Amino acid sequence: MIQFEQIPGLFSLWVSIFFFFFFFFFFP
Repeated sequence: MIQFEQIPGLFSLWVSIFFFFFFFFFFP
């Protein structure tokens, strides 16, 4: 399991948004 305490929450949020947009673009 990834340690959330080691990585900032903002980074996680950014990654989530990026993946969401990528999926949206892939499956419009």
